[in-house]
Amino acid sequence: MLRFLFLTFLLISQLALADASLDRAHKWMAQKNTKSILKAYHEFKNLRINAIMQDNKDLRIQAVEGIVKAGRLLHINIEKYRRELIKLGGKVLPESQQSSEKADKKVSVNYLKSARWRSGYIVLSFASTVKEPQINYFLLDKKFNNHYRYIFDISAKANKYITLERKSLKAIRINTAQKDRVRLVLESAHELPLKYSRRGRELIISLGEIQEAVPTVETSYRNYSSKKKVVVIDAGHGGRDGGAVGYKRYREKVIVFQISKRFKRELEKLGYQVYMTRNSDTYIGLRNRTAFANYKKADLFISIHANSVAKKGRYQRHHGIETYFLSPTSSKRAKNVAATENSKDVETMNYFAKESFLRLLNSQKIVASNKLAIDLQRGMLGILRKYYSYVRDGGVKKGPFWVLVGAQMPAVLVEVGFVTSPKEARYLVNEKYQQRLALGLALGVKNYFKNNP
Repeated sequence: MLRFLFLTFLLISQLALADASLDRAHKWMAQKNTKSILKAYHEFKNLRINAIMQDNKDLRIQAVEGIVKAGRLLHINIEKYRRELIKLGGKVLPESQQSSEKADKKVSVNYLKSARWRSGYIVLSFASTVKEPQINYFLLDKKFNNHYRYIFDISAKANKYITLERKSLKAIRINTAQKDRVRLVLESAHELPLKYSRRGRELIISLGEIQEAVPTVETSYRNYSSKKKVVVIDAGHGGRDGGAVGYKRYREKVIVFQISKRFKRELEKLGYQVYMTRNSDTYIGLRNRTAFANYKKADLFISIHANSVAKKGRYQRHHGIETYFLSPTSSKRAKNVAATENSKDVETMNYFAKESFLRLLNSQKIVASNKLAIDLQRGMLGILRKYYSYVRDGGVKKGPFWVLVGAQMPAVLVEVGFVTSPKEARYLVNEKYQQRLALGLALGVKNYFKNNP
């Protein structure tokens, strides 16, 4: 009876939160300014994710309708959401609006040649005349220590990563990694009277500075892969928590620590700043691992583990590499794996309390974590299968892993193989295999940042 009441209360709470989010998004849409519409767009996207997790078709339709409407006003290509709406049986845009959407898709793509300071203005020079439909400008909410973030999304290409510097600004970023889009981000501790204008092939941005005559800062170029990003690697278990014990008494905590150290070295070769949650055989609570990553302001959190099965008769059948991202909705198999990894810190919590807590914490980073999991899985398999035909793809899966809860960045858990499998365990303790596995993980990280700068 108590279980039924708890589930009923949880369902009612989720519905109430969804209704409140919908009302908030519609109010933002009604304000009809770019900043509010952008807020509504992201709110609708979060609602869509929650609807998929809850298997709530009506909520999903409403969320996707909102994404389509807001995205069209922001000049964002929302064709995939419109197709999703058609499949769901939702309200399809009127023909006139569809024509407008198609017109948005046909906006010509320019080419960014250079970016520089000129007499106190930011000047972006392009290969052809800059047109207004090519520019989408908006101001994000105050985030990241209450800084103001001014965004220019420009329909253009560029071959190199470009940087600018300015002491009066917290940061200037020009992202050229995405296809057919250049994003300029200006971050300031104070609100700026920012204005922009088009002059032939130039986009000229004024920050409203009083002193106009300042030295020109030359544009610098570098490969995107060398851009500093912070990655925290979590070698699972340690100390009194030995993890799984497998074939020939191989211990999980030892294997994953060896792999993690190799992984760290490979990432450092690529120019990333890397930290490990443990640098020796010491015990660290699960909650303290993501707390460490948050403290280091990490861009990624990757927890390395090795899998196992309890029954001896299944040792031969169970092998393969699996990558998990945080979600309360998962298969029975994923929940069993999570229960093994979670046992040390959450054995006193009952099942429903854990499920409820996880639902409140994982919605913001679930999509980015899913993308990271896919890139890591592909990277490992791509390298290992060149040398070992035996390697099995266990897939990318959802799982309620406590070690990922609380991470303020994309976070995944990698099960590098089964220590209980006689054949796979022999690979996992082999130095060459560990090195190739580390190379695959590093390749996955590099691809993730390339696609998600």
